[in-house]
Amino acid sequence: MNTFIQINENQKPTQREMEVLKLLLLGLNNKQIAKTLFITTHTIKVHVASLLLKLKVSNRLQLAVVALKRDIIDLTEEEILKICSRKVYRNFKSL
Repeated sequence: MNTFIQINENQKPTQREMEVLKLLLLGLNNKQIAKTLFITTHTIKVHVASLLLKLKVSNRLQLAVVALKRDIIDLTEEEILKICSRKVYRNFKSL
């Protein structure tokens, strides 16, 4: 079954899309996000696709960067530290 969604690029992300985006920023994959939000991985893919169109980016990394640069998502200090520490750990691990 193919899912067709019509999205106006000028629309703002929905509350559910923002929840998905926040979990994506925290490093969760589709399966983990789906489990956290009690929805299917297919639904997560639909939300991510919608976010990509609305924020006019082509991949998840760009999505995260744009979301952080535009300050379109509220993160607690703890969540920001988690994101930063994960990046520092990856850089350290690659040395």
